[in-house]
Amino acid sequence: EFWNEFINAYPLDDSSQPLQPPTRSTNQFYYLSKEDGIWICAAVAPKGQQAGVYLAVRRGPVGDRIYAALSADRTAINEVIGQQVEWWPPESEKSSYIQIWRKFGPQMLTKERTEVQAWLGDVLNRFVNAFRPRIQSLLKEQS
Repeated sequence: EFWNEFINAYPLDDSSQPLQPPTRSTNQFYYLSKEDGIWICAAVAPKGQQAGVYLAVRRGPVGDRIYAALSADRTAINEVIGQQVEWWPPESEKSSYIQIWRKFGPQMLTKERTEVQAWLGDVLNRFVNAFRPRIQSLLKEQS
């Protein structure tokens, strides 16, 4: 129910962003380019008492070029998102990540549920607004 409530309560500004049905797992995916392995994910981690939003870019010729272009625009992207963003391109991983995580309490899915969903809704919307047009433009340049 968490993601069903979330999707209904916090619509995105960009209504053209394809939506996935509510998941039963801890991650709700928003694909920017499924074939190129680029997606935004809203996530909850109850054991760690945290929630987060991240952009994942699968490593490879396309993904590495997209991540490099996004990194070059890091200042503008950080301004649009308006929160401390962690850029994480580890060499050993299959994907590069741009992410924000926030610590909540042990009752994040019960008493703090509305606060968690509101925070995720705001940050997810900022991620879609910041990354989707940039990534669409970069993918058009490549084709």
